[in-house]
Amino acid sequence: MIFAICGHQMVIWDLNSKEEIFNYLASCELISLAATTDAQKLLAGTIDGSLYCYNVQQRDLTMLPSLHGKSIHFLRVHSDGNRIITAAQDGVLGIHELSSKRTIHLLNAHAQMMTCLLSEHISNNEVIITGSDDKTAKVWDLINGNLIHTLCGHTKAVKCIAVANEYVITGSLDSTIIVWSFSSGSRYKTLEGHLADIWCTTVLPGGKELVSGSKDDYLKVWSIEEGRCLQTLEGHSSWVSCVATVPSSGLIISGSNDKSIKIWKHDSKSVLLVEQHLKQPECVVSYLALDLVISGAPDGIKFWKLSNGKCVHTISTPASCLATDICNHLLISGTKDGTLNVWSLETFSMMHRFRGHSAAVTCLFRLSSESFISASADGLLKMWTCNLLERISYSGHTAGVKCLAVSEDEAIAASGSSDCTARIWSIFSGKCIGTLSGHTKVVVCIAISKNNSLIATGSDDTTLRVWSLHNLSCTHQFQYVDSVKCLLFTPDDKMVIAGAHCAEDQLVAWNIASRDRAVNYIGHTHAVMCMLLMDRDHIITGSRDGMIKCWDIHCGNVLATFDLQSQVKYLSISRINEDAAVLSSTTKTGAIAILYIRKKLSHIKT
Repeated sequence: MIFAICGHQMVIWDLNSKEEIFNYLASCELISLAATTDAQKLLAGTIDGSLYCYNVQQRDLTMLPSLHGKSIHFLRVHSDGNRIITAAQDGVLGIHELSSKRTIHLLNAHAQMMTCLLSEHISNNEVIITGSDDKTAKVWDLINGNLIHTLCGHTKAVKCIAVANEYVITGSLDSTIIVWSFSSGSRYKTLEGHLADIWCTTVLPGGKELVSGSKDDYLKVWSIEEGRCLQTLEGHSSWVSCVATVPSSGLIISGSNDKSIKIWKHDSKSVLLVEQHLKQPECVVSYLALDLVISGAPDGIKFWKLSNGKCVHTISTPASCLATDICNHLLISGTKDGTLNVWSLETFSMMHRFRGHSAAVTCLFRLSSESFISASADGLLKMWTCNLLERISYSGHTAGVKCLAVSEDEAIAASGSSDCTARIWSIFSGKCIGTLSGHTKVVVCIAISKNNSLIATGSDDTTLRVWSLHNLSCTHQFQYVDSVKCLLFTPDDKMVIAGAHCAEDQLVAWNIASRDRAVNYIGHTHAVMCMLLMDRDHIITGSRDGMIKCWDIHCGNVLATFDLQSQVKYLSISRINEDAAVLSSTTKTGAIAILYIRKKLSHIKT
């Protein structure tokens, strides 16, 4: 049988015949459900604290007196099939008996709403464990309703609970997991390593290892006894919302807000689904002359055949950014340690190597004069020849350079920095033309208008600013709720388009003359992370929702959508002619996608 609730409706289907066998419309909303182990009784809790029980054999629905005055958020059925545990919004814990249809205990368990509930056997004790927004977990005797332990130690709400042998394990929104001794109620270990809220935990077969899922998008496998992280499982592009194990096979199953379910091997870091890079790619470029797409990641550089999507060569040298030299069939790569490398695209061999910066290379831009510009976390920009002879050093930033733009005529460059400023440079003299001050946090994206009169900057301070290159003043400021992630000027310089986190401002075009919102591009469900211009009338965007979309700039219509099923991190475009181009993209899971563009997008390879 399949038992489902939706709003006021309770529906039961026969799994074999696929026929509906029961349909009931309750007087108020149903929000929790559970079933006895023999699946003969199905239970549903309501928003007003009522409790329904459906007897499958008798096809009879009854209402049980729960005595809860608030909504029943959690329902659990004891292994004996007779006792029911309920947790309500008001922090009240209920223990009920199905056979007698009576409430045995009604306990004021927590000062705030309960967030998780577990019924377990520990050391021959039948217990209930509850977690709450009040930052505590509590252990209760199921038989007499007495409080055994109050577990205090988290600084934010307890979100999930697990039991392993003699230990109670709690995960919290404070990003930590605490292992507690059941016998003493004291803290045994604190597991630290996640960067955000802990949403779910499960214990692996044998009870020695724990798997946790977090809002930082990662799963971690822990040794419970040693209190250390054994593995970090990378693959989801949004927070991990649930995790379970398959005892017979040793597999881990995780579900995520990225709309995917992934299956992991218990004894390795790999996802069963084959991924191209083991680490998240950080850059991608295409080189049509040799039918290549090149991707760079912490695990190395990969060369893909554009025509069939196959990887033809791998270099183990990591890359944080890439650029190509069309004239000489060269690839330039930058690394996190500040090294610059030049590779032959015909033989895949290294031709030059030089430690050009004292910190990570963050941006590369190839100029038409057979030279290129690098930007670094050391705060410097430098111009190089393709055999790595330094021509010009651009100094002025007091912190790392995060973004770089070069004007269409290659006369000026603009850089954004962690020092909260942007700087304008004369490319061939190396002189700083001006400093744009006003942002209060990191400048994460920057663009130059086609006519070289305006600069646009986006920042973690939640503002988009437009600056005049004539007098270096801020002429426009557009306020956002969250960080601005990417931006560009339209080809006519009349609008600036920005991508961001916030739902109502995820993708907006602003009219520069009127300072009004000109176009709202509605379609993405998460932050727009990258964006590029396809032609005078179209833009292409990549988002945390896993989608690549092509838009009409002027009316905001979506012309094409491709679901890569993982956060889109980077986009790169190479034009074949006026009507056709190749779009390359990378995702957080390590996949490389290639799209062929001719009036409409067509998906070639992933």
